[in-house]
Amino acid sequence: MALNNWIYRESEPYKSLNEKCVLMSNRWFMFDNDNLIEKVTCDSDNQTVVVAKIKSSKAASGFDIKCIEINANPSEEAINKFKEALIDKPDFVEAWYGWGIALENSGQHEEAIEKFEKAVTYKPNYAVAWYGWGLVLENSGKREEAIEKFDKAVACRPDFAEAWYCWGAALEKSGKREEAIEKFEKAVTYKPNYAEARCNWGAALEKSGKHEEAIEKFKEATKYKPNYAEARLK
Repeated sequence: MALNNWIYRESEPYKSLNEKCVLMSNRWFMFDNDNLIEKVTCDSDNQTVVVAKIKSSKAASGFDIKCIEINANPSEEAINKFKEALIDKPDFVEAWYGWGIALENSGQHEEAIEKFEKAVTYKPNYAVAWYGWGLVLENSGKREEAIEKFDKAVACRPDFAEAWYCWGAALEKSGKREEAIEKFEKAVTYKPNYAEARCNWGAALEKSGKHEEAIEKFKEATKYKPNYAEARLK
């Protein structure tokens, strides 16, 4: 699956967490490890390339590689690997988190939520688990609860641009446009080249009657992502 397939459309939440996982799960696992995966994935075109690059990195652990392979192709066997990892180390938060992702990718939403909750029980400041929990809730139609989780995620990691963005998208869908605009602005503050955030910021401004400001955001989006059709259609 190409990385550009996860684009938001008019502040819509992700159609499935699996789409987001293909793009983001590698970075989620490594946020607490010098952002290794973020560095090697930034120019990648597909998941295969990402996995290949990570496998060639001496800094990547066997568990991290397993998580990446699991998220690319979730299965019962993959889920069992997380269960095994937790037998000797019940507070292994990365395993709880990875198990949650694998469950969600397998369509087991409620079970996935339980695993994310376990992860933050053992590590309350685990931003990516709060974020993953929020995405599952959003995709389950529990928007207000999702908003609470995105709030938690950025409280733990203020520079978590993706969490600010998803928070903004959820607020926009809830009719809280001014608050949504604030979150999109936060997202691009921490990640200036975040074209999708700029585009959705522009869409929110357009709906608020701020046409000139909206056009500026759409232009900025295409500056960072020249082939971004969603912004060009505005």
